[in-house]
Amino acid sequence: MLTLDYASNPALVLQTYARARAAGLVPYVSVRNLDLLTPGR
Repeated sequence: MLTLDYASNPALVLQTYARARAAGLVPYVSVRNLDLLTPGR
């Protein structure tokens, strides 16, 4: 299952990726406007 979250704070981005992966999910965090792709972590 994929997840899409919006975050701009680098610490929150890392925390979001870690929590989603721990739950067995495939995370992606981006900017709210979705006008550019951000690199995955």
